[in-house]
Amino acid sequence: MNPILPGHYGIRFRSGIDLERCARDTVILRGQRRVCVLRNFHPRLHRALAAITERSVPMPELLDGLEVAQHGLLVSAVQRLWGLTRCSIVIDNRELLRIETPTVEAGLEPVAIPTRTPVRLSRFAFLRTTGQRMALESARVPHRCVLVDGAVGALLTELAGPVVVDRVAVEGLSPSAGALLVQALAELGFVDLGDGAGAQTPTARFAADHDDIQAQWEFHDLLFHERSRLSYPGRAREDLFPFRGRIAPQPVTKVVTSGPEITLWRPPLADLLGKDPSLTTAMEGRRSVRDYGQTPMHARQVGEFLYRVARVRATSGPGDTGIPYEISSRPYPSGGACYDLELYLVVGRCLGIANGIYFYDPAGHRLHPIDGDERRRTEILDTARQSAGGGSHPDILIVMASRFPRVAWKYPSIAYRLTTLHVGILYQCMYLVAVAMRLAPCAIGSSSVDLLGDERLEEPIVGAFMMGSLPEENNGPAAQRESHPEWHPVNDPQWHDEARHLLRAAEEDTSPC
Repeated sequence: MNPILPGHYGIRFRSGIDLERCARDTVILRGQRRVCVLRNFHPRLHRALAAITERSVPMPELLDGLEVAQHGLLVSAVQRLWGLTRCSIVIDNRELLRIETPTVEAGLEPVAIPTRTPVRLSRFAFLRTTGQRMALESARVPHRCVLVDGAVGALLTELAGPVVVDRVAVEGLSPSAGALLVQALAELGFVDLGDGAGAQTPTARFAADHDDIQAQWEFHDLLFHERSRLSYPGRAREDLFPFRGRIAPQPVTKVVTSGPEITLWRPPLADLLGKDPSLTTAMEGRRSVRDYGQTPMHARQVGEFLYRVARVRATSGPGDTGIPYEISSRPYPSGGACYDLELYLVVGRCLGIANGIYFYDPAGHRLHPIDGDERRRTEILDTARQSAGGGSHPDILIVMASRFPRVAWKYPSIAYRLTTLHVGILYQCMYLVAVAMRLAPCAIGSSSVDLLGDERLEEPIVGAFMMGSLPEENNGPAAQRESHPEWHPVNDPQWHDEARHLLRAAEEDTSPC
């Protein structure tokens, strides 16, 4: 067996690779982003490379006809050209699977599987369409395998439940070819191997079932984590702005014209600087509050909160700075200055703002009513209350939706990851401003609020934040929950107590109107 790949793997140059022989012993390979020059290259080695420009050739076949001393030279050349090649599973001169991802490890070694070994498809494996074919992928495997032969799909169906290798029966594949394909899938990481040859299938033991760490990863959680990492080993190089020239970027702010609009209060900076607590006091005094005071929030507080958290401070582009889309500056950071998050307010009770559902215009700093259905408003508030673990309906529920194309237009593969980061950043910003304003804040971990109906792809709901007036101190469920007698001190827990004392001392100076 050669040191690169088992014999049932074939190698072929990727499309767009030109092989040029400049001299008797010099070969040049040209790709879209890479040029390789091989010197002192024997004509027999050139013929081997020429063969893989036309079809997928197993390594033993490539080595056939070469002198033993030339084997190492060819192996070394293939390793050097790895990014220009792709691999396939070739059994009985029949290409079954094509490995499209350019990261099959050079050290891949064959896996010996006794014929009575129980096997099954990994629970992290999945099939999806790519082009006009099906592709096999896994959250735990850095390879994408395109199904070239329909018999592979039938074999994958057989592997849905535990099956002994020598009982894998697929029309169109001989038993030996089926067993070899199972071996290849195991080598690539798509198949789990059971313990003990000859074990009964229903009672077969698989190591993955007894891995406590793996057991706590849901399929979709691990897939999202792996595929949205820039360092994901299966990721091909991707350029920014993948839709430039094909799809127009969305505007920097969403335009909503439903009325009548409500113009919000804009607080003077000098007033905030004079009354705000220090950053340390706000950080240490922060807590989630799920109960509210007898007096509801005032429209002036809503205006101040939104202005400090989410207003558009300035805009730029396209063209002003060389960026091909409009960007903005706001109080919290956003990847690429995209600012995909939109805020919708569900008003439960507020002095100066009628109950209803509103869109916040961060550029005009105003609210636009979008839904006056009282029953729907109440259902949304109740869902939020239950998601937060009980308590009272909030005065204001802020629902965060993502104009996802704002991020995806620039960033391939990591767009939704950035959106989730934006939500976390905005949560913390909201908490700190709410503490500074002596309000009762509580982020909601589940975005189960259904606010926009059919716009789940265009503008999915990604977060929600409850807010209201602070409850009276040492009174009601909020104070009881905060006591937490089971907590054990670790690192200066008294900082929180001291910060809360400073905040309480300042509350008498904060009138809502």
